[in-house]
Amino acid sequence: MSWINKPRDPHFDQVLQTDRFELRPLTLWRTWRLGVAKWLDDPELANAITAAPLRGSQWRLYRLMSKPNGRTRFTYGIFPRGSDQPIGVESVQLRNYRTASLAVLIHDREWWGKGVVSEVRGRVIDHLFDSPRVGRIQGQVEGRNFASIFNYRNLGFAHVGTLHQCTWNTAEDVPADQLMFEMMEDDWRNRSEA
Repeated sequence: MSWINKPRDPHFDQVLQTDRFELRPLTLWRTWRLGVAKWLDDPELANAITAAPLRGSQWRLYRLMSKPNGRTRFTYGIFPRGSDQPIGVESVQLRNYRTASLAVLIHDREWWGKGVVSEVRGRVIDHLFDSPRVGRIQGQVEGRNFASIFNYRNLGFAHVGTLHQCTWNTAEDVPADQLMFEMMEDDWRNRSEA
């Protein structure tokens, strides 16, 4: 059976609920329609996605984005309860040996600083660790993105390394570091029980 015919993973293909939000699985087409017009025109959002100049190229963004396939890559739209307009996305990519990578983008600036990432990501982490396919979660963030660093630390992720000047911050036109974070299943479960 070719990879294209493999069924979607039903564990990751379900709606997740938090107090304020619904996380709805999105297809590639829905993710694409949601983001391109909003994200390419905003240097901060474009930098968060690619850490490389886009020069207005939708094709370049398409090539660089993690494309949800329902088997190893998943994108959840973040919808305030009672709304059909998402305010952002949380992406999950399953990697080798029970590892998942996370990435989040809140494109609606009205929601910045209102605890969206902590609330949504906490629910996603619970859901990931309920699957036998995940025992470790990793994330990477640009060193100047203090809000994202705070969110990783607030959720209990450990800072496990820094890649110095390995990327370019297009919004500020300077070299940038990447900080790497990880969370082990036992650490998350112990933190939740405390």
